[in-house]
Amino acid sequence: MTENTTYGGVDNGLGGGIAFFKPATNNLIVIPIPIIRTKSAKGFKNEYDIQGIVSLLSQYKDIRMITLEKSQGFPGQ
Repeated sequence: MTENTTYGGVDNGLGGGIAFFKPATNNLIVIPIPIIRTKSAKGFKNEYDIQGIVSLLSQYKDIRMITLEKSQGFPGQ
């Protein structure tokens, strides 16, 4: 492990977030998942801001590994 190593974790729900951890400095950064509000036939809805997510991830050039939460749907959601 080098001093610049970063590990990431993603809660991929629209209300989730992305966490970055640098073990060498014990630094943890947690950021809400970037979302955008778009117009739909029934009004407005939240969607992932793909460009925002890519921009966020590209700020960490030293990511060694990212763990993605295994999500599952719940009836009625």
